[in-house]
Amino acid sequence: MLTWNMHTMNDMHAPPDEAEFSSHRSLMNVLGLLVDESIDANAELNRAHARRAKTIDDARQWCEFTYHLENALRSMGWSPKVTCRRVLESELAAALRVPERTMSRLIDESEALLHQLPGTYEALSRGVLSYRHAQVIIDQALSLPRESRIPFEDAVLADAETLTVSKFERRARRLRELTHPESIQSRRATATLDRSVELKPAHDGMSWLTAYVPCERAQAVYTRLGDIARGLQTADSRQQTRVARSHS
Repeated sequence: MLTWNMHTMNDMHAPPDEAEFSSHRSLMNVLGLLVDESIDANAELNRAHARRAKTIDDARQWCEFTYHLENALRSMGWSPKVTCRRVLESELAAALRVPERTMSRLIDESEALLHQLPGTYEALSRGVLSYRHAQVIIDQALSLPRESRIPFEDAVLADAETLTVSKFERRARRLRELTHPESIQSRRATATLDRSVELKPAHDGMSWLTAYVPCERAQAVYTRLGDIARGLQTADSRQQTRVARSHS
């Protein structure tokens, strides 16, 4: 922003003098330096995410290796690998202060980066890719057959370095549809076999209800629940009106 003197305030058509231009250039130089520092900090954050992925996957591999040596853990009723996973999720979630569900996803994402998507991990390590962009690549790539994942990764990485997350996600989703060797009808038939419903207890007498079902059924359930909620709000409003009238 230019600093105007009294003469400029009296005559808005008068151009700013050289001192004002110099001051403006100085301000813009400082702003440029701060922007550059922000870019550097963001790159360091991206590199830190890569290091976190590496250490999480190292922990997973070490845990799986050591738990296969502990036959005593079989008495817990789980296989060594499942036991390892439960313990690893619990330990890392507590250490990083995140929910175990979030930690479970981080473990899966770290394994994918280190063992299935080397280009994405390398870009993250260089700081040119954000973790959110990496998550988009992981989500889309892992839904493809294994032999299609690297070609998909190669095709989207350049866009991941230049587009916002939302724009990149749309781009990656479209490319994934073009890359997938199976038809949407075949994939839908296979995915339908995995439909499920999950109930997860929450605090204060509440729970989360999650359903993995075909889109049209999910939309129908969502619409029906919305209608019920609006009906309850209308009923509550009428009840409040009657109570207010009774006290008037």
